[in-house]
Amino acid sequence: MWHAVLAVTGKRLLIGGDRMKGLIMVRYNVESFPLKDVTRVEQVGALVVIQAGGMELKIEEGDYDAASEIAQGLKKAIGVKG
Repeated sequence: MWHAVLAVTGKRLLIGGDRMKGLIMVRYNVESFPLKDVTRVEQVGALVVIQAGGMELKIEEGDYDAASEIAQGLKKAIGVKG
């Protein structure tokens, strides 16, 4: 199970979260990308796809409308059109 958190600062896109393996084993992961390296944010069904730093990051949301809100909010915060 993976729980993701997105944040946009004045200079960076931060993606973090925890990966749970059972009730006790939790591993925390954090990625950080300069805003200039974010080239694409789009919604594909209930999936948000982010192209940043040569990587394609996918965040699966269980709800189409929630994925749309996340994608639109990121586009607005980052200033990416596509």
